[in-house]
Amino acid sequence: MQTFLVKLSTNEKIRLAPFIFFTLFYFLNYEIYKQYPPENLFAAIFKMLPVLSLALYVAITNSKFPDHLTGSIKSVKDLIPEEHSPCFVMVGLMVSSLGDACLIWRQSLFVFGVVIFAIAQCLYIVAFSGYPGTRSTKELFILAGLNIYMFVQSGMTSYGMKALVMFYMCVLFTMGWKATARFEVKQTTGALIGSIGAISFMCSDFLIAVDKWVFPVPLCEFLVMVSYYGAQFGIALSATPGLDVRKDV
Repeated sequence: MQTFLVKLSTNEKIRLAPFIFFTLFYFLNYEIYKQYPPENLFAAIFKMLPVLSLALYVAITNSKFPDHLTGSIKSVKDLIPEEHSPCFVMVGLMVSSLGDACLIWRQSLFVFGVVIFAIAQCLYIVAFSGYPGTRSTKELFILAGLNIYMFVQSGMTSYGMKALVMFYMCVLFTMGWKATARFEVKQTTGALIGSIGAISFMCSDFLIAVDKWVFPVPLCEFLVMVSYYGAQFGIALSATPGLDVRKDV
């Protein structure tokens, strides 16, 4: 029987501590549970830090970074993951953090944020590529994407925005499909966590779209950020080498 257990080493748990700390700090310091953060540089930086810490986690966990103080780093290349999938996940997280900063300014930099996140989704697509999955899964994501787009575009007045959101949803749902197809083929804990993270990303962006163009969502910023940070956490954790091995009992 196959099991999906999340077992991390002590070093891996320590490397995830900054993400937990920065996430709690951002939520509590800016009271995300009841309001939007202020539109300033400091809020943008603190919003970026949780995702940047995940990028560092992926880099260290998949590179030649020493596990002990006796080790040494000879060059910056030692911090770059050797495998292509963790490498693209790491870069995707770094690009996402720029999108986080843009979305602090919810009106003036919203379009830039969408474009940056579209780039991040493309990087995740490359990271999860190489696994065909089933045809029914692909069709399910296409159908879900079309229905959600038709629902949220009804509140848009700009054809340019409709086109941008359509493009973004195409890459977002492609990312979700690729992550799920990867799990269907690999059947590993890491692939499962990555798939859950991808779907959580879709839920986060769906809430943003509904709140912006359809109707106000209660506690929107809190729900968006919980699902968003959870999504990035899942995607980053999926790049942990020890979780990408199939285990049967």
